[in-house]
Amino acid sequence: MASNYLARLATKGIDYSQVNPEQIQQQLIELTHQVSVAAYDSVPAAEAALVEAKANFAAGWAQLELAQFRTHKERGAMLSHFADVTIDAALQSAWRATSSKHSALAKVANQPLKGLFVLGLGKLGGNDLNFSSDVDLIGYFDPEIFPVPNTIGVGFVAHQVLQLMTKILSQSGGLNFIWRVDWRLRPNASATTLAMSVPAALDYYFYHASPWHRLALLKGRVIAGDLKAGVTFFKAVHPFIWRQNLDYRSLDELAEIKHRINLEHPSLKSERAWNDPIQPNVAGFNVKLGRGGIREIEFVVNAIQLVWGGRKTALQVSNTMEALNQLKIAKLISSEEAETLQQAYEFLRRLENALQLYDNNHTHIVPGDDGVLGEVKELLGVDDWDEYVSQLNQYRSQVNDIFAELFADHDEEVLEPIVWPSDLSERADSIIELWESGYQAYGVSIEARGRLRPLTLALSKYLRERKLSAADIDATVVRLHDYFRRLPKGEQYFRLLAQSPQLLEAVIAPLRDSPAMSILLEQSPHIIDRYLEPIWRYPEDLPSSNEVLNKPSYDAKLDGLRRFVNEHLYLIYWQFLQGEVNVEQLQGGLTLLAQRALTSAIDLVVEDLGVKESPVSVLALGKLGLQKMAPMSDLDLVFVYDEDTTDLDTATRFVSRLQTAVATKMREGVVYDLDTRLRPSGRSGAPTVSVASLVAHHLQRAHTWEHIAFMFARFVAGSNRVKESIETLKTTLLARPRDTEQLDNDVVTMWKRIEEHRIRDLGVGVFNSKLGKGGLMQAEFFAAAQLLRTPSVQSTSQDFSALVGERLSPALSGGALDAMEHWRLLQIYERLLGLEGLPYAKAPQRYRAQLLEHAGVKSIQDLSKLSKAHADFVVDELQKDFYDSKHPPHEWVESSVNWLD
Repeated sequence: MASNYLARLATKGIDYSQVNPEQIQQQLIELTHQVSVAAYDSVPAAEAALVEAKANFAAGWAQLELAQFRTHKERGAMLSHFADVTIDAALQSAWRATSSKHSALAKVANQPLKGLFVLGLGKLGGNDLNFSSDVDLIGYFDPEIFPVPNTIGVGFVAHQVLQLMTKILSQSGGLNFIWRVDWRLRPNASATTLAMSVPAALDYYFYHASPWHRLALLKGRVIAGDLKAGVTFFKAVHPFIWRQNLDYRSLDELAEIKHRINLEHPSLKSERAWNDPIQPNVAGFNVKLGRGGIREIEFVVNAIQLVWGGRKTALQVSNTMEALNQLKIAKLISSEEAETLQQAYEFLRRLENALQLYDNNHTHIVPGDDGVLGEVKELLGVDDWDEYVSQLNQYRSQVNDIFAELFADHDEEVLEPIVWPSDLSERADSIIELWESGYQAYGVSIEARGRLRPLTLALSKYLRERKLSAADIDATVVRLHDYFRRLPKGEQYFRLLAQSPQLLEAVIAPLRDSPAMSILLEQSPHIIDRYLEPIWRYPEDLPSSNEVLNKPSYDAKLDGLRRFVNEHLYLIYWQFLQGEVNVEQLQGGLTLLAQRALTSAIDLVVEDLGVKESPVSVLALGKLGLQKMAPMSDLDLVFVYDEDTTDLDTATRFVSRLQTAVATKMREGVVYDLDTRLRPSGRSGAPTVSVASLVAHHLQRAHTWEHIAFMFARFVAGSNRVKESIETLKTTLLARPRDTEQLDNDVVTMWKRIEEHRIRDLGVGVFNSKLGKGGLMQAEFFAAAQLLRTPSVQSTSQDFSALVGERLSPALSGGALDAMEHWRLLQIYERLLGLEGLPYAKAPQRYRAQLLEHAGVKSIQDLSKLSKAHADFVVDELQKDFYDSKHPPHEWVESSVNWLD
């Protein structure tokens, strides 16, 4: 037999030679189950049972490995699971033995361990153990749960338990060890005991940890002890491992770790010359740590995970092969590179297992001794060693090329002189001095100064080449300075801009031109992260917000929802200003984004409250109801519940939590501002209304203005039963005959009141789309009122624009729809560019041509004429039917709608 270790096992009567792999696998599964349910009352009993189980398992698993049965991933998971249950068995036995020595612990000595748990890191954490692997462990205890009195010493007892567990597993270094245990990856390993309290661990990770601690926890998994407490710990440490902002420092940190390994590891002497080629003679090659070896594959995978994993939750996996697959799906690595790395990883791992199968040694070195090498070749089933080495070195070269490219220093020396525009203000000059000094005022290190020179050059070129006025240049410099101050401390975002200067346009122009986008940048400076991902076209390509719900805590989910909305608002605004999406796509994208955010918030609250489904449905009015969302629009909502399935208190509690989730201002602002004043109770009363009460109110007590507002209503979330009731109600309001004289007098009276308090006549050719005379508010109000004057017309749709086209006369419908679309277009530009109250001629020249094209005119003068024509139509035609009433507005008293049937 080629393996001395397996031969020794065979002499003990363990023989799998007559059993097929399927049967071996089943035997190993049964053996693992037996270990997991066994209770060992004494340390000697645990040691004896686990030693025997490990010998049986090792012999069987080796046969599966030699036969290449199933996949590498499945074999690694099987071995890792066996490690989990043996480590847990040793831990539980150690707890019973340790606690039995203390009289104060007598009552809990034979109970399952609470509050103490063990994490598996490295290949164990990744469910990918190799044959003779060390197990990298960390132990923590929650002092609130671990049942040890302070008088005994909580940390001391926890240390004793883990120390005894280690002795059981390692057998004091004897040949029959169960696992070699390595505790060196725990925080501050040289100065602490084996067990650390959870509060101390969290403090260490968030405030004192080194980069490699993140790398270690990335592959962490709770494997033994109190699994529930371990999961709670991982949720708490999640933000440390998976940072929400793209973390480009990870590349530098991992490269430094690899460099230190190359310098310090005793088996890598031949690997320290970075430029030496990969040699045909592979004797002495370290399969794990050498050039083109397993560690370089893991570093490539882990680096991309650390950079992107906070944003893409699918990447938050510990298994290397699964992570490679997710990187390929996310298009963060090409399919070709992923396939190369996967094949190389399996090839190298098989070689690693063969090296360790030879004598159960924790080795990764290809032997130079011909005798030993011959045994390894037999274990691998290799006949032609030269051909095998050729394939090995091809994989090594491919892996090293991918690794070197990822970790290469792409910062090139900029020799081009940096020239700034002349005649800058004193304020702008002082800011530019900060930039030229290396951006240290923003928390960037002195060492990064040279790497950021491309950014300084790009900024100087931008300011010179965009043909900006002196005032624009000064304003741009100041706004950039304010933005840089809001970025997270450090160089990562500055390096991103230095390496991708094309992103400057997507930051500087909005800072200069768009108050709406500047607010988003102020709240979420990380928005530029999105520009490194594929850019979507709205509304069709808007991604799901499901990743928001995969965050570890309720607060993290709330924060993630705000980030999701802010990032996509920014992108769609920018795409519109760049002419990449049109008006209809902008409105559709903003509408879809609001609905996705709202439904995600509902799901979030459902999960947090632990209920099966939302007890309320949501009715949208205003722009969300119209599906014409504009920049900076709020959400006009009515929350409705079905009294047959829930009660007012339950619905009210849910809505209160939902309103808090959506509209409470946090670090990144609100998800959306909510307006619920259009519910039957208005500002007073409960925020919810039963569907029966809503229907009864509109049919028995509502005033005309409430029916006008209801013309914009659209069901957006909730139960189908409520949806049917809402749609039936709207159809009824449209079809049921009413007192036309009352309607006309109500409309005129209401509009007179609105006109006195809201409408501002700023003259022709001024950005005042909503509140101008004949503007959007007046057009929508009278178009909705007109819908109520034609009850005999059968409606085939509940969409507002479709209803206007169906129910109004041809003389009114086309003009009304055109007017509303015209004002909505101008409102988009007003809000995006901060133009409200300014003459059309003040529209920035860089966006003027697009504005005119969208409006269908050729000049600012033509735009003014068109606006006047639409305003005149609204004032002279759309509303004139309502002014034939017999009662002057000041004499009319509004009351509930008077139905005529």
